[in-house]
Amino acid sequence: MRLAGKIKLGYYPTPPTVSATIARSLVPAAPGLVRVIDPCCGDGTALCDVTATLDPVERYGIELHRGRAEAAARALTRVIHADIRSVRVANGAFGLVFLNPPYDDDTKAEPDEATRRLELVFLQAALRYLQPNGILVFVLPDRRLDRRLAPVLAQHLRDLQVFRFPGEEYDRFAQVVLFGIRKDSPCRDEGAAQILRAVGHGLSIPPDLPAALDPPYRVPAAPAVHPLLFQRLAVDPQDLVGEIEQHGAYPMLLRLLTPSAGAEGFRPLMPLRRGHLALVLASGHLNNELVCDPRTGHPVLIKGRTEKASTRSEETHADGSRTITERDTLKIVITALDLRTGTLQTVQ
Repeated sequence: MRLAGKIKLGYYPTPPTVSATIARSLVPAAPGLVRVIDPCCGDGTALCDVTATLDPVERYGIELHRGRAEAAARALTRVIHADIRSVRVANGAFGLVFLNPPYDDDTKAEPDEATRRLELVFLQAALRYLQPNGILVFVLPDRRLDRRLAPVLAQHLRDLQVFRFPGEEYDRFAQVVLFGIRKDSPCRDEGAAQILRAVGHGLSIPPDLPAALDPPYRVPAAPAVHPLLFQRLAVDPQDLVGEIEQHGAYPMLLRLLTPSAGAEGFRPLMPLRRGHLALVLASGHLNNELVCDPRTGHPVLIKGRTEKASTRSEETHADGSRTITERDTLKIVITALDLRTGTLQTVQ
């Protein structure tokens, strides 16, 4: 099971029945735009489902798996294909964070470094993104509410509530949904931390998630953040190619370096000398041009190219020694096809 989870990058999507219940437990606190984020958004379906009652809404997502990130980009407002540890996101800019992280140990940066649970890595990032009085919806196995997560949750969140997945969903996943409101400033709450730890140790069994919370959690309107910082730290090669093709200098360079299809409109400012004409032909500007041979009157198709040629010279000195010099030069080659006779002529 653990190996299968690693293959899926810890991806276990939220059941649709649970997502629908969460959606009915969230309402806008006031008219205005709501901005939400899912730091491990998968294909974006869960975030769309849990925010179905919020309108207008901007949905942001971060996803490590490329295929799921591409699917999420079609469903959400903006998506970053990256690891959460290699992104920059504006602090305090989101009224709701929906968090259903992978359940595993973080990889070590150094051999002697202590491992951390990925749930804690994602939670710490999520709390930074959340604005004061913003709502955290945290989906996780109940046993993960331990001595590491419980104090962090109790320190940063108030009005905490924990519910088990209803019925068969809990039997399958042993997961809970935690709701909390971001405090204006962190403060230690040992009582709340003990309640959460009791759930994690199996000493307290939370109620099943009801059809809707009463009262619901009120999601605040988005703060004005212009521009909103939401970007990855590293450059993805595939994304870079797409950006260059769409916005970069690639189209301009392609036009400059590729012979124009309308070469017949090419007209120099001054009459060309033979050397100039040879260079124009060799550069490809007149490739496949149909011209008339002034000697025969036949139509001729021309094509130019350059070839590298070597010249060798030998010098004999008074003492009988010899110096051999070899030089590489570029040779202009022009090929003409007589369309009436089919003969080829090559001029060098």
